[in-house]
Amino acid sequence: MGYALFLILGVAAIVLIIGIVAVRRRNAASIPWQGDPADYRVEPISWPLAACAIDSAARSIAWDSVPFTDPRSADQVEREWGLSGRPDLLRTLHWLLVHGDRMRSAHEIAVWSSPDGRRAFEAERAAAPDEARRREMAWRYAQVQRDAFAVRRADFTAWDMVRFIMLCRAGATSGWLTEGEATDSMLVARGELRRRYADWVTLGEQYCLGRWYSGSGGGRAVERELGRLRAICRELAAPGEPWDLVPYDAAAPECTWALADALAAEGFGPLRPEDRASASPLGVRLDDMVRRRTGDEPE
Repeated sequence: MGYALFLILGVAAIVLIIGIVAVRRRNAASIPWQGDPADYRVEPISWPLAACAIDSAARSIAWDSVPFTDPRSADQVEREWGLSGRPDLLRTLHWLLVHGDRMRSAHEIAVWSSPDGRRAFEAERAAAPDEARRREMAWRYAQVQRDAFAVRRADFTAWDMVRFIMLCRAGATSGWLTEGEATDSMLVARGELRRRYADWVTLGEQYCLGRWYSGSGGGRAVERELGRLRAICRELAAPGEPWDLVPYDAAAPECTWALADALAAEGFGPLRPEDRASASPLGVRLDDMVRRRTGDEPE
């Protein structure tokens, strides 16, 4: 009897150990690396790469290099955005810095949470082009009304800037950006994120909420995606993972606005006055840099 009990306990212990190892392996595999994590050294470009690691891990793309290891990943990212070449990519990067989803969402939330919010919502819903769009608007309005996840105080800058970094990486992989252009542009996003958030956890949560709020109509699929992204953020902060290895206050060089050089060279002119008036502060800064290169200073 004693021997049998000993044997059962021994087998149970082995099964438990195997299970723990399997879980650890699954967790490790969910944050893909190109290099050996044990050999990782923090470099100036590490910060924006770590910020983008949320999107990288969600796509099963290694986070720790500027170009992707598999060019097919760049094709996938670029197809999602409907891009077919360098001009399209530059136009999208420009939009993410100047306006992005964050400016529309912030305006929408401010209006819908005001005393006249219901009237504004009804007018916007009536003008929507189709029923699917009206359902999405109704879902977002409901979230604003109940202040789900403190959405009225949310800052979706992370949603735009993480996607901006991912597009820079895709551009460097496909050859639509030089690696120098991509790296310098990623530093633009790094500066904006550092100004907006105090730590990795806050940055990650605002990215998750930006994904949740933008372009979704609710439902279990949206809830599952939010849960998946939050789980990725927890793993990113685990020992030996990107947010643990890369200090949030790690030093990085200032950008040289290579993106403004590229935009001017491709014939992108300054913003129109009405677009500049609605632009983000970062967008105004980019416009100033483009104007310096085109010789068209703002009035």
